[in-house]
Amino acid sequence: MLVIVSTTGEGDAPDSMSWFMRKQMAQPADLGSVAYGLLALGDRTYADYCGFGRALDQWLEQSGATR
Repeated sequence: MLVIVSTTGEGDAPDSMSWFMRKQMAQPADLGSVAYGLLALGDRTYADYCGFGRALDQWLEQSGATR
């Protein structure tokens, strides 16, 4: 799967994805059969550059998905 995400403010998830971060990413999922690529878009001037993208990558990895 190809995942393209953007961040807002200090690396936060966009409003439309905040529910996903709170509910889905609270625990690992069973994604052992998933291979993925992730592209995160953000602004380097913020302290948590691409924070949502990095958090999503970590969650996918913890859920057993393969980069």
